[in-house]
Amino acid sequence: MLTTAREADELVESAQFPMPKQKAQYGFVEVSMRHGDFALVALAGMVSEHSVQLGVGGVADRPWVETLPSGSGDDLDAALEDLAWKLDAQDDQHASARYRRHLVRNLGKKLITELSVGLKQS
Repeated sequence: MLTTAREADELVESAQFPMPKQKAQYGFVEVSMRHGDFALVALAGMVSEHSVQLGVGGVADRPWVETLPSGSGDDLDAALEDLAWKLDAQDDQHASARYRRHLVRNLGKKLITELSVGLKQS
């Protein structure tokens, strides 16, 4: 945990990030015990006209990115419920798996809803 796959005799020499899509909204939210601590759950979202992507960190043994249906209401709730269970969260000394799944569902819905509203206004 909290390490890379880089070996002791290796050096990271570059990183690539995709250009932001036009007509898309991006957002990030996290929950931690104290400001500046590692996140119990971190969510990064991208909503465009045709897709919703949600990246989740702090729940599973590695970050996870999921493409969700671009819907709202019950469809979004069901997709977030499936994702929360797919991540195979585990209890640890900081938070229970149940609490982490709760955060994925609730913060995920809030983030996606806010980004969808922002997309409609742009």
